[in-house]
Amino acid sequence: FGRNERISWAGTNMMADVQDIVIEQLHPGNAALYKSGEQWLPFESKQEYIHVKPDFPDALRMPYKPVEVVVRKSKNGPIISDVVKGARGAYSLKWTALSIADTSYEFFYRVNYAQNWQEFKSSLKFHVAPAINIIYADVENNIALVGAGKIPIRRQGKGYLPTIGGEKEDQWQGYVPALSMPIDLNPPAGFVVNANNANADATYPYFISNDFAQEFRAKRISDLLEQKISSQTYVDIKDMQQIQADLLDL
Repeated sequence: FGRNERISWAGTNMMADVQDIVIEQLHPGNAALYKSGEQWLPFESKQEYIHVKPDFPDALRMPYKPVEVVVRKSKNGPIISDVVKGARGAYSLKWTALSIADTSYEFFYRVNYAQNWQEFKSSLKFHVAPAINIIYADVENNIALVGAGKIPIRRQGKGYLPTIGGEKEDQWQGYVPALSMPIDLNPPAGFVVNANNANADATYPYFISNDFAQEFRAKRISDLLEQKISSQTYVDIKDMQQIQADLLDL
């Protein structure tokens, strides 16, 4: 993803479950209101315009009228069921990437100026979305695989099913602390690998996902690295090219 004179870093999708569909409870006498705790609140509405470019050559064609879309929103997120004509009820999308407190740009700014592992690690707390596994290396021979991004802590359940809006037990109760994210720093194997597979074992105290990729790609990469390491002193660019082009499916 990036590098400077001291550190380099890349990443893979963590496959974390950071979205919930919320079934909003509508007021029985006024469907323009939804339940939020002990209150009935009006949906926020915003007019959006989608500009459509004409076919080529656009200079010789009449301009299209922008498509007008009214976006409704609750405290949980945008009402995605409105795009389905005739849909009953109101279903919102609760997603970490829609947070107004998203400081991910701050993370990307800070990480580009980080000079060592500690400075790099301190920048991770600013990353919100998407949740990623970051592979790190520096000129001091430190390597690491570390998770970054906001992962919700649910009061109940693990995101299998939609939740009910307005009910306290169905709410998020914060996020996995940045300092408690999965981390593998300078492992004995001498390398770190992730191919969207689980980044923590069963002893990890927080729920991350039901949908990790299977282990076979990560295992194949590890096997190839171990073969290279056992036959020579280091892994070079040509070795990495061969690993990237490998076709064996375990």
